[in-house]
Amino acid sequence: MRVLSGAALIALVGLSPSAAGADCKSGPEMATGAYANLLFAKQAAREAWMAKVDRQLGQPWSVWRYARNKGYICRARPGHMFQRRCTAKAVPCRSD
Repeated sequence: MRVLSGAALIALVGLSPSAAGADCKSGPEMATGAYANLLFAKQAAREAWMAKVDRQLGQPWSVWRYARNKGYICRARPGHMFQRRCTAKAVPCRSD
């Protein structure tokens, strides 16, 4: 009988939905947020993504943690030298 190490056990228990064969949509959703600080601009984009997916698909699909292929595209906001604009892009996956 093989005994798993603690790290291997944590890795198995902590599988993401995409790795565990979760129910995911076929394509990504995108939403944009802006803020002076890059970290907060990403957070605003992520929150906009969750709100958009919740409106379109329902709450079980809107959990960022379960989304697949997550990423951000961030740039300086045109005409606003000190503000960042980020777009969050991810494939929604069901959380239940």
